Amino acid sequence: YSENNTFSDISTIFEASSLSELHKHMCSLIENIKLTDSDSDVNRTVQNAILCIEQNYRDPALSIDDIVKFCHVNVNYLCKTFKNTIGDTINHYVNRLRVSKAEDMLAKTDLTIAEISRQCGFNDVKYFCKVFKKYTDTTPTGFRKKYR
Repeated sequence: YSENNTFSDISTIFEASSLSELHKHMCSLIENIKLTDSDSDVNRTVQNAILCIEQNYRDPALSIDDIVKFCHVNVNYLCKTFKNTIGDTINHYVNRLRVSKAEDMLAKTDLTIAEISRQCGFNDVKYFCKVFKKYTDTTPTGFRKKYR
């Protein structure tokens, strides 16, 4: 990860149109900085885990076992390395990503909450609403009203 990429990541904070978007940019920047300071094997493992998550977050069946297979490492090693590098568990990271994608869709589309929950990897709308509220302190409907 080069200094140039870090600068372009920093510049995205000025493009944020909401507090939620600013938060997402800042979290991403912090994660990228943490990755640059890591040992190369750890760095590669965590980057692969994040890549797997980003490519598959829409799949409600995505599991830690799937991510472990993608990264070709032991489950305990991956969970510990991910937590130490990112500062959060894999499950929380996946949920934060799914909620972040849902926030974007709620603010920018007219899709139903049920459809957004499905597209963001949740099988159950009630569970989606519970997770969304846990991570944002508001309901999907409340979020949509506030940001549209």
